[in-house]
Amino acid sequence: MTGAIKAIQTGLVSLLLVLCCCTGTAYARGGCFGAGTPILTPDGYKPIEQLAITDQLVGLDVSNGQTEIETIGEIQIAQTSDYYLINDATQVTGSHPFYVQKTQGLELVQVHNLKIGDHLIGENNASVEISSIQHIQAPLKIYNLVEITPSHNFYADGILVHNKGGGVAGSGGAYGKANGAVGLDDKNLPRLILSLFLLIAGLIPFAFLREIYNSIRFRNKTFTDDAELIEFTKSINEKFKNVYSVRYTEDNEPWIKIRPSQEVAETTYQDFIDKAELIDLVSQVFVQYQQDWTKKKFGEMADYVDQPFYDMQRTIFQDAFGNNFDIVYQPTLQTVVPLSRSQQEDSYIFKLQINAELINFALSSQGYVLSGAAYSRSFTEYWKIKIDSAKQCSLIDIEKLYDFSKVND
Repeated sequence: MTGAIKAIQTGLVSLLLVLCCCTGTAYARGGCFGAGTPILTPDGYKPIEQLAITDQLVGLDVSNGQTEIETIGEIQIAQTSDYYLINDATQVTGSHPFYVQKTQGLELVQVHNLKIGDHLIGENNASVEISSIQHIQAPLKIYNLVEITPSHNFYADGILVHNKGGGVAGSGGAYGKANGAVGLDDKNLPRLILSLFLLIAGLIPFAFLREIYNSIRFRNKTFTDDAELIEFTKSINEKFKNVYSVRYTEDNEPWIKIRPSQEVAETTYQDFIDKAELIDLVSQVFVQYQQDWTKKKFGEMADYVDQPFYDMQRTIFQDAFGNNFDIVYQPTLQTVVPLSRSQQEDSYIFKLQINAELINFALSSQGYVLSGAAYSRSFTEYWKIKIDSAKQCSLIDIEKLYDFSKVND
């Protein structure tokens, strides 16, 4: 159920974010000035935070240089994490456009592109030179006068600036309503919520495609009719229900048995151990290993599996199966072929090709079959074992043609 749960969680989190961020809160797109910035009105300068919608400001018709009276249509308020300080006085975010005097005329330049020596426009067309500009990494409450008509500009701290209008992406923050300011998404909120609900409703079936398919595919179908296999599996997990999990998947790795390779000459090791005895020892270890793996008897396994392979196998089991079970039933060796041998003090190291067959399936802790099959399948592995002078056999390594994939409940 992991994928489905994650999909639902993601949808719910997205919905909560929309509800929290869009109800009276939105993201502004314009540049802004810090609280306390003096804004020129017909009655003189007033702090920006004291302004309200329909208040009048003083602006400039840049086409003829004549003063105009502007009207505020919208105000936005935010908290920003950084801003610029111009001439040790004006606090403004980096995206706000200022009028800059150039040889070819006036040009709108965003604050983060301004530089010392630029000439700005002051009251009565006076020139204001930038003597210092600093980028400050600190929180600041900011205000944005979005809709200023008719000329779309005003004087902030004695400098002519464009009202920005919120039409260009820039620094901003989470905005709320103040002094009658209009939230950005009041009209669109119901539509946004409905769209998100429809999106989640459309995605949920995709998250459950496997469950839906398996529910139909395995409806009223048992995993096996083999009474002995059922009894054996219940001895491993008494919760075994003999049905497929809705999360059932086919084995990702193909079960392949390859022809025996050319074996090392028996004469190279017959003085130490004959072939029949070698095969018998390997067979015993093979069967014991499968049984201990199935029953999670790693303590017993430590008696005949050498380090570091022992720790590796425990880790592999935990990562792949966790609290689930990897059921191995009726393991049978078909062929054991010694491929190489080497001597290590009083022991011999053999690498052998193992061709075998067994029934294998993954079982959840709740007793549902997660993968695998109820019939015997053949495979090839390459085992490396050590046999000491007392004819004690221990497993050093297993090289598989394919690794078991992880299975989750």
